[in-house]
Amino acid sequence: MKKRLRKKLALGEFQNFLFEVRFSFDPSVDADALMDDWIEVIEANGLFCGGGGGAGEWGFGVGFEESVEPRNRENRRGAIEEWLKNDERISAYEVGPIQADLIGAFERSKRAARRQAARNARFGIPSILEI
Repeated sequence: MKKRLRKKLALGEFQNFLFEVRFSFDPSVDADALMDDWIEVIEANGLFCGGGGGAGEWGFGVGFEESVEPRNRENRRGAIEEWLKNDERISAYEVGPIQADLIGAFERSKRAARRQAARNARFGIPSILEI
């Protein structure tokens, strides 16, 4: 397979890796401060994330920057798990395994966002897809 096609399909040396993170916290916690701390730990470990959530529960797909060498991926995932374990504001968390399926996870999250938008529309709540 030609390099250009491998890049387009995210295969071989262009393969993307991610892991999923879900955590819950007391809704009375300052969500802005928690989000700032979350972003700080993500960036400090050479990661990026996408996702979100509602009152007291968030979920993210966390990916690795290109600068993160393959042998360090598990260490970076472990650092996130350690942060979740040690943060007093987090009441429960789940960190998934590292997967080589960024495109598939992205498609699944788009479908979930559409379902949530449909639920919100029933109650007259504007969705992030409409903003």
